[in-house]
Amino acid sequence: MRSSTPPRTDRPAAPSGRTVPPSRFLPGPRPRRIAHRGLALDGAENTMRAFEDAVTAGADMLETDTRATSDGLALAFHDEDLRRVADDPRRIEQLSTVDARQVRLAGEEPLATLEDVLGTFTDLPVNIDVKSPSAIEPAVAAIARTGSAGRICLAGFDDAVTALAVRRVREATGVTPVRSPSRRAIALFLSLVASEAPHAVVRRLLAPYGALQVPRAYRGIPVVTPRTVAAAHRAGCEVHVWTVDEIPAMEELLVMGVDGIISNRVDRLGHLLDGPREQNRHAGR
Repeated sequence: MRSSTPPRTDRPAAPSGRTVPPSRFLPGPRPRRIAHRGLALDGAENTMRAFEDAVTAGADMLETDTRATSDGLALAFHDEDLRRVADDPRRIEQLSTVDARQVRLAGEEPLATLEDVLGTFTDLPVNIDVKSPSAIEPAVAAIARTGSAGRICLAGFDDAVTALAVRRVREATGVTPVRSPSRRAIALFLSLVASEAPHAVVRRLLAPYGALQVPRAYRGIPVVTPRTVAAAHRAGCEVHVWTVDEIPAMEELLVMGVDGIISNRVDRLGHLLDGPREQNRHAGR
């Protein structure tokens, strides 16, 4: 069983200089470099090579999705079908395990299973977006077999699916995994912040969650602002922003004090975070 490079513990604070509250989330340094489906410049997303490349580029947390084959194999896969990534119209839920193992992305990369990801990168937290009800039990089995319930965050747009996945992981492993809030809870959070609701009300809303995982903006309305970041931090909740690939946007978010950036380009994020440290180190010689 392979293990990725041990997480860094010497990372400098975010540019804002703020004090990060104790985390209910997962161990590891912040701001988190969260690799969205790995690092796949050739399009072979959610493959083992993409995740390995992301770790090499400095990722200290992985983000993936899971769907299940017709016979219950949990794959690390986002779309309902193979059309976009393999020019193949078949739906994931129609594939057997044998079928799935024959698929190649970018001409040569096999599909990864969720168990592959969890069982290989054993010292990294992993964010898992459970894409459908049929993926819950296969995903729970993979999480249980790899003993990874304590280092995952379950996410998804369907709050009922995510809640059921959390319950089933707890029943199978005895560990209650971290989860991120649904769109409904996020909308309520934003409403509370806008209305200047008491901090206790915001804390109560965010108490079940480890990280507020949100886009920078939704339908032209800013979601991540200094005010919303501060409100989440007062509630003891991390803020992770998706999906951010351009350096100016990364810089803006880091100045606001976000705790993680979910990106297709963790290589760029790594250069941004490590650059000043490397320059200062050389300047001190």
